[in-house]
Amino acid sequence: MKSKIFISALMIVLFATTSVFGQTKIMQIKTSADCVKSKRKVERKLVKTDGVKTAVLNLETNIVTVSYHENKVKPEELTAVVVKTGYTAEAVKPKTKKKSCCDKKHKKCK
Repeated sequence: MKSKIFISALMIVLFATTSVFGQTKIMQIKTSADCVKSKRKVERKLVKTDGVKTAVLNLETNIVTVSYHENKVKPEELTAVVVKTGYTAEAVKPKTKKKSCCDKKHKKCK
């Protein structure tokens, strides 16, 4: 009986937390940050932003991947944070999968 009450309470808390923060989104930002010092600076500033869960800058591609709560922060605010730290910032458009125009028998699509 106690375990059922505990599980019910836990589910209510998890549901309430999800409702408050909204869905977690991921965005990528191309930046001019290109060294370890700038990596730490950009990541730290982004993570300190309300609503940001994680920020990881790949120095090979100069792209920072940001995980954030859509109800707490907007993508434009995230790029603004990078600019305020002294680097360029441009949102990377998500890649879309191309549909094949031919089936296995190489017949053209309608």
